[in-house]
Amino acid sequence: MTPYSNKTDDIPRYQLWLLLTVHGLAFLSHLPRVPITLSLAYIIIVIWRVKITQGQWNYPNRWVKALLVVVAVGAVVSHYDQWFALESLVGLLVTAFVLKLIEVKGYRDAIGLVYIAYLIIACHFLFNQTLLMTLYAVVTLWVITAVLLALHENQPGKPSRRTLRLTSALLLQSVPLMLVMFFILPRFGALWSVPIQSDSSYTGVSDSMSPGDFSNLTRNGELAFRASFDGPIPVVSDRYWRGLVLTDFDGRRWQRSALSIVLSGDSFMDRAYATPVINTEREANSYQIVLEATGQDWLYTLPYGQVQNRAVARSVQQELVGKLIDQRIQYRVNSSAISAWSKPTLAPQIRRESLFLPEGFNEKTNAMAKQWRSEVDSDQAYIRRVLDFYNARFSYTLSPPLLGRDSVDEFLFSSLAGFCEHFSSSFVVLMRSAGIPARVVVGYQGGEINDIDQYVMVYQYDAHAWAEVWLAGKGWVRVDPTAAVAPNRVEQGLREALTDTDREQVSDAYSLSRYRSVAWLNRLRLEWDRLNFRWQRWVLSYDKQTQKNWLRELLGDITPLRIALVLLIPGGVLLAIVAWGLLRNRRVYNTPEAAVFHEFTRLLARRGLPLESGETPAHYCERVSVHFPFLKQRFDEISLLLNAGLYQDGNQGDNLDALKRHLRALKKIKFSYVQHSSESS
Repeated sequence: MTPYSNKTDDIPRYQLWLLLTVHGLAFLSHLPRVPITLSLAYIIIVIWRVKITQGQWNYPNRWVKALLVVVAVGAVVSHYDQWFALESLVGLLVTAFVLKLIEVKGYRDAIGLVYIAYLIIACHFLFNQTLLMTLYAVVTLWVITAVLLALHENQPGKPSRRTLRLTSALLLQSVPLMLVMFFILPRFGALWSVPIQSDSSYTGVSDSMSPGDFSNLTRNGELAFRASFDGPIPVVSDRYWRGLVLTDFDGRRWQRSALSIVLSGDSFMDRAYATPVINTEREANSYQIVLEATGQDWLYTLPYGQVQNRAVARSVQQELVGKLIDQRIQYRVNSSAISAWSKPTLAPQIRRESLFLPEGFNEKTNAMAKQWRSEVDSDQAYIRRVLDFYNARFSYTLSPPLLGRDSVDEFLFSSLAGFCEHFSSSFVVLMRSAGIPARVVVGYQGGEINDIDQYVMVYQYDAHAWAEVWLAGKGWVRVDPTAAVAPNRVEQGLREALTDTDREQVSDAYSLSRYRSVAWLNRLRLEWDRLNFRWQRWVLSYDKQTQKNWLRELLGDITPLRIALVLLIPGGVLLAIVAWGLLRNRRVYNTPEAAVFHEFTRLLARRGLPLESGETPAHYCERVSVHFPFLKQRFDEISLLLNAGLYQDGNQGDNLDALKRHLRALKKIKFSYVQHSSESS
């Protein structure tokens, strides 16, 4: 091979196409995140570079280069909100990668561009670690390595089969080292755990709610989280995935309480606020959740989940809060099934907050609530009357009318149609107006069961809002007014509660979940999700604690000696296999063609025609063709290929491949030595 550092002339046209392939594959992985102006600039630069190779255009001068840099960097700066955020810095790197293409002249520039492509693919994992994109990155890595080897070939043509095989061998040889580094070496956190600061990266339930928020989420078919249970999966009506409690109401919008940031667990909180009681009548659920990145700080569990994680704390409102969830996380939960409480009274501060209503809003609703409460003898009777009111008059729809300033009044007495946020909001206002402490709870309800691997898939369109009311002697009790209007929503899922027209709006047209009525497509969707789920649990969620647990199961006590044995024994076995492969044939050949010729002579020697001392390949092929005349044409071709490969300059890769094909064909032919008549005489 000729060192690339000695090659300074323009690269051949076919190698430009190789570079464009590598460049395009690397750039395509970042296409969803770069500004559209950079994508247009990429097309222009590719066309310009092709025209340069064709001799129609010239390389850009320094002023044109400066203009391109200013325009490209300006596009990056204007596209990203924060200049020193991770996405903007990666965008700047991709911009430099795009601009570099136009000034590639010789082999040194080409090699440099290929090296940058490796870095571009590595940065791809900062934003996307799904199974599909990982497979894409592996294929791209294979292509980049093949092009790198092709650029180093002495007489380069198209990448030969030998180059492609060598690329595959190099990547396969790196797999054992990769596995050792992944499973054994200490886990310090992945490179892609760097926080993503763009708000556009996250979708889902927010920390406030106003009319229309949840109905808009139904157009989103993205996955929110998956949950795998140790035991039976709860029925749909029991799958209320509790997230946030919203208590502050300004007449239209519900927001998170200031008490949400006060964490319980010390003696003061135990004295001041009620704490949950684990129900003993039903067995607690034990399950594991893999939560997608939300850009928020709260977790989702069934009521009232216990998460064994020091970084997760419980708020006074019984929310689970922790660090900002800027990447996919996995956590284990134990949940009780009943929202009972240990204390019969409500702390004064929480009571005041749970009864507050802004003055001058929804006065008609306030008056009706007071009248209805005066006509019944208990809070439970009042709640039943309100639910009967919903059941008799209201409809469930994804496209409710727009509401104005007094949103609850307009909903209860005018529009009479809404989504879960309309029912939960108006219900809590009716409770508070009657003197019953109440609050809105947001999260998800239901979820689809993947019956192939028995776990629950919860999507963004499963977002839901319901209410909790405080009843003397019972504590906080969940009441879902949506169930009074559309019981199918709670018992069977969102789709079953909608009309055919509304059902078409659930998730986007490109989501396979939209076509679950087609059996084979639905099966394909579930199988692919199962693979993704296992990828996330076994690979992406392999953290420090998981590694420690796995090593403890494998080794017992984790000691330096046992870790060393785990590293040395597999390493020694691999080295022994490699040594055997290298030393099993001790003879060293100057060229690969000489090695093939040796195998050729050994094959014919077993047929009675060994290679004589000093005999050339051409003379040997001529001699054996006399004894095997039906193979004369094949031996003549072998002679020509050997002469070209051993003594002439040419495409050695193609010669070697042809020789190996002839050798494989001869091994399959059953023939024996036939003595020539001149020898017998």
